[in-house]
Amino acid sequence: MVTSFMPIMRWLSPPVLSTAGTTRRARAFWTVAWSFFALLTALLGAAILATPETAARRGTSIMIVGILVLGLHVLNRRGRTAAASWILVVGLTAIVTQRAWFTGGVHAPVSLFYMLFVLIAAVLLGARASIVTAVACVGSAAVLTAGELQGWLVPPSGAGSTAVAFIAVLLALSVTLVCMKLLLGQVKDLTTDDLVNMFVHDMRSPLTVIMARLAMLRDEIRDNSESVEHAEAAMADAVRLNRMANNLLDISRLEAARLPLHRTPTDVVPIVRRVIQALGALDLTRHIEMRARAPVVCECDAELLRRVMENLVSNALKHTPSGGHIIVHVASTPACVRLAVQDEGGGVPPEARERIFDRFSASGLRASSGHHSVGLGLAFCKLAVEAHGGKIWVEDATPRGSVFVVELPPE
Repeated sequence: MVTSFMPIMRWLSPPVLSTAGTTRRARAFWTVAWSFFALLTALLGAAILATPETAARRGTSIMIVGILVLGLHVLNRRGRTAAASWILVVGLTAIVTQRAWFTGGVHAPVSLFYMLFVLIAAVLLGARASIVTAVACVGSAAVLTAGELQGWLVPPSGAGSTAVAFIAVLLALSVTLVCMKLLLGQVKDLTTDDLVNMFVHDMRSPLTVIMARLAMLRDEIRDNSESVEHAEAAMADAVRLNRMANNLLDISRLEAARLPLHRTPTDVVPIVRRVIQALGALDLTRHIEMRARAPVVCECDAELLRRVMENLVSNALKHTPSGGHIIVHVASTPACVRLAVQDEGGGVPPEARERIFDRFSASGLRASSGHHSVGLGLAFCKLAVEAHGGKIWVEDATPRGSVFVVELPPE
């Protein structure tokens, strides 16, 4: 079963094209397009949980955007990244405008989406494309405004002036363009990777709001076991998306040596214990055991080490079948502090053990639990461990599975 899905997962992974430049642009498109789809799914999924009567309408929106992104993934894999980028921006603008036509006209939250589309255009196509996109968004807002003024659309109850709502859209787009102009004027050598990182950085704020609201929703619906299950699943996906965003940003910082380490003598056992407790609460179908002799002191950046262990344990959960067992070893010797995470997955082929620590290289490995990795977590772990002067590798476990081993200097 796992083997049969691998070609599909490989096809959905970030594309590799004929040159480094085209590959970089194609992967930037892949990151932005699928990140937007994941964010939209999380937002509308949370809204469906809060207002189940809107499930059909919002589910249709998720499906339409998913079909668009999937179709553009085909175009992107063929090297037509510029065309795919234009279709993405124009298509998303048209979809949001069409959905707003039936759900409040210009009073719907179109300005937030239009601002995001202008940013996406800047990331993928440059400043001129962002201006063209802003003009298209103004035209779309004008259509919605005209529909309300002609009486074709019924604004939501309690909505304010239609003219004021249209002006608000204009101001939002103008502020976005001005901020972009100032930023691009100050940073002449801004690269595509920088812009993608900016997009991902800004994506974290709505993700934090989503997680907070899902937590509140979960507490309010404790009596409905099915709804609680859906809320917890949405929470797990939002946490995973937030972890991916943090990993992508810190990978870039570590590669550029712009992420300072705050080393202090730290007992790593409590750090590992908290990681196990937090991830274990999100996945009750697998058992996590820690084997350690406290204290195990290492001079390290405690937050970075926590995230390394969070990624390794999360990776073990994804690759361990339901009902399986994960063991986390923590030990120290005079030469090093050794952390090892052992899973019961399908293992890592010897020929893949080096490249899985590169960005996006794990995309062809499908987890036994059905989750799919884009290969950011292990890349972050490698860079963070090496920044500490340590090393990380993977080896076979007994009787099955893999062991990811981290060795750090004690001082």
